[in-house]
Amino acid sequence: MYRLIDPEQFHGKRVLVVGGGDSAVEAAIQLAEESTAKVSISYRQDSFSRAKARNRERIGELIADERIRPLLSTEVKSIDDKVVHLSTKEGAAGVLKNDVVIVSASGELPAAFLKGVGVGIRKYTGQEKGAVATGADGLPLAGATAKPQRSLSKAEVEARTRRRLSIALFGIGALIMTALFLVGGEYYLLPFEERREMIEHEALKPAGLWGHSVGVIATVFMLATFIYPLRKRVAAFKGGSTIRSWLTFHMFVGVMSPLIVAFHAAFLLNNMLAVWTWVSLAVVVGTGVFGRFLFGFVPAQAGRLLELSEIRGRLKELERRIEPRLAQASNGEAVRALFRRANEPPKTKSFAATVLDLPATTRALRHDIALSRPCFDDEHAFASFRDGLLDIARGRTQEAFYAGLKRLFRVWLVIHVVLACFMVVLITAHIGWALYLGFGPGGGA
Repeated sequence: MYRLIDPEQFHGKRVLVVGGGDSAVEAAIQLAEESTAKVSISYRQDSFSRAKARNRERIGELIADERIRPLLSTEVKSIDDKVVHLSTKEGAAGVLKNDVVIVSASGELPAAFLKGVGVGIRKYTGQEKGAVATGADGLPLAGATAKPQRSLSKAEVEARTRRRLSIALFGIGALIMTALFLVGGEYYLLPFEERREMIEHEALKPAGLWGHSVGVIATVFMLATFIYPLRKRVAAFKGGSTIRSWLTFHMFVGVMSPLIVAFHAAFLLNNMLAVWTWVSLAVVVGTGVFGRFLFGFVPAQAGRLLELSEIRGRLKELERRIEPRLAQASNGEAVRALFRRANEPPKTKSFAATVLDLPATTRALRHDIALSRPCFDDEHAFASFRDGLLDIARGRTQEAFYAGLKRLFRVWLVIHVVLACFMVVLITAHIGWALYLGFGPGGGA
């Protein structure tokens, strides 16, 4: 393939990234950090000089930790089913056992054509670029000033995309709720006896044209919740958007389903099968919301629960990544005090008490980290320090309550799946009964 979309789909596989620019280096970094893939990177030069400094620094750390295997000064000659054939500059041949190849080799810049049409070009190799307007001769235009910009990494771009998706889905949900209330708000607010006197009753009641239509929409939303588990387990559904984006969508349709069902039922409780269907749906959504909250504590990667040794290894890795940022800070002692605070295990022995205290504890830590911003000259260094400290604090909680977290998560997963299956049975029974009443003997059809 020619780009990395979702690192988690390569869990446990041997992946070779081909290329030495930022796209290749960032793909290898993401695979090493966000999946359990065995990552190799092949590049025809002897160093990643084309990549940005921070990308070179990070991939160097991962190579030193043996999480990425560098195959520098090599070229891919051919790709077979389970092996890749490589050659070196000296002509030596080699065979690499491999499952997936990601080619991130950029094309050539059409420099002659761009200059010919008056577009100025400046090359930046391994450094942060500045936005400077230039003429055809490549010289800065009068009044043009350099404006340093920091390019976003793939992980930051994906995080921004997920935030935008969340905002968009929230807006869509708000519009759907508003539209449903505008259509029948006055009807839904009346007692059941008074609704029969309204002209809209025949359409808005659960068995009416509008009520049935809303029920169909609710069913589509409920069935859409199963796209996420299919995306995780069925190869045909993989690719496209990342698993985290699908989880966001899964939560959206899950929360929306019982709300739309309530409008379909016209907020009535006179049908026990419909009531139990709604209750089961609401319980499934409730357990899902709790599970999403719980998932923030559970030590997992690429859908696999981590072992205690892996958690401790990740904590040591985070400490190594934070150390250079501590040295960059102008007030080293204050920043190191924050580091020691985040690195302390929870003070209480009770997981429940820790969870209850966590929002206040995290807010206090975030507040104090924000106050340390003036200690860093570089925004990227501060962001790395902040994210690393928050990850360390979460990791210490996972380490302290490792056994209990794994048991709790497994119990929750069983309950959530069983309730979801029970919900499907009730929904099927409800739809079957409605079709029987409408099309069966003596029905309205």
